[in-house]
Amino acid sequence: MKVINLVAVVLFILLSSFSSWLIYNVSEFSQPFPMQAIPVRFDYLAFVQNWQISGCLNKTCVITPGENFTIHGLWPELKNGSSVIFCKAEPFDKQNISDLDLKLKGELKILWASLYKKDVYKFWKHEWEKHGGCTGLRQDEYFRAGYDLRKTYDFLDYLEKNGIRPGDHASVDNITKALEAGISDAVGKKVENIVHTKCINAGGKHVLYEIVLCLDKNRTPKECPTRCRRRPLFPAKSDLPSPPPLPSIAGTVATDNSSLLQAY
Repeated sequence: MKVINLVAVVLFILLSSFSSWLIYNVSEFSQPFPMQAIPVRFDYLAFVQNWQISGCLNKTCVITPGENFTIHGLWPELKNGSSVIFCKAEPFDKQNISDLDLKLKGELKILWASLYKKDVYKFWKHEWEKHGGCTGLRQDEYFRAGYDLRKTYDFLDYLEKNGIRPGDHASVDNITKALEAGISDAVGKKVENIVHTKCINAGGKHVLYEIVLCLDKNRTPKECPTRCRRRPLFPAKSDLPSPPPLPSIAGTVATDNSSLLQAY
């Protein structure tokens, strides 16, 4: 009888321990993911805008590129040139960002367009998981910050006001001066060395690809290095290569360029 009682007590203790463990873990996993990303050390934020034409010179785009700068991302960086990436943060919530885009009347899809992925949410998911989760921002804050920065800093407007237009060859110095003049007007004080340019070689041409605006953690412009060292072309639509003819199923040649986008 004593043995039976002892076994019963042991079983009771084991069951009580398991129940406590189960309740704790179920409650842990049923809680929403912490809204705030894990704080990560970084030195500055790189706000990157790409020129759509340049992005489609060497790669096939899923959209018809326009003469526009659109957001590539908002990236936490270190002074030594390294990027801070793939931090532990809340998982990407498509519905959350869809609601944000709805509030912004669809402008997020225009200003933060996806050149290579048909589903823009896959592009945004990549940007959040690789970069955004390391900024210390919630994802709605992260994408809203990118949107607000793009609305505040209109690089094309700054270049055109200083006589640099799509199709022109311009020195890096002139591009930089034009951008800094526009940014200075936007922030209400003179700023220098706060942008750098990225260039690529495409079809034998050295072209302007991206412009990076360096920001502090409060998203205010701060000093960063310049990297382009030649006179890049600021490409126009006319610089896009003609797409190769597409063979049809019957073996004839398709000439409708729209089919290229539909087939991508």
